[in-house]
Amino acid sequence: MRTWFLEQMACYASYHTDRRNELTHHVGVPMIVFALLFGLAYATLPGGLTAGGLLFAAGAVIYVLSAPVVGSATAVVYGLVCWAAHAAAALVAGWMAAAVFVVLFVGGWAIQFWGHAYEGRKPALIENLVQGLMAPPFLVSGVLFRLGIAAPLQREILRRRPAYFADGDPRRAERPPAAAE
Repeated sequence: MRTWFLEQMACYASYHTDRRNELTHHVGVPMIVFALLFGLAYATLPGGLTAGGLLFAAGAVIYVLSAPVVGSATAVVYGLVCWAAHAAAALVAGWMAAAVFVVLFVGGWAIQFWGHAYEGRKPALIENLVQGLMAPPFLVSGVLFRLGIAAPLQREILRRRPAYFADGDPRRAERPPAAAE
């Protein structure tokens, strides 16, 4: 699972090299995740668990097993988003709930696409839907890396990243030869 996670993070990182794009994602991604967890908070499963809680728990387990430090930090940050989404869902219903969902979901995507205009490259999930799951740990890992936390993980992602640049992109040449791996 770790190798899969590293490859997915490297791919996601190749689509997010412009700082302005990354900054828009720090706004847009939490909006989208909140909207999804908010909407899924209304779907109660047997035992009182919501579909939003189940989605959060599954993601947290995958992230923690794949990269314990980044995964744990992501689980904490997005656990708070999940809690807030469920708290908000308990306060609104009907058309107001639908409006909250639509405004946050559509608004979050609009902000993301604005960021990709700076990047000059379409969003990663257009080519690979799994990439949508990589946004939360990517954003959290970026903060951790800037703080000097999880540097070996950062080096491994950066080492793998050039393989995912578009053909003809000069950054593709940054990848070391296969024999060096």
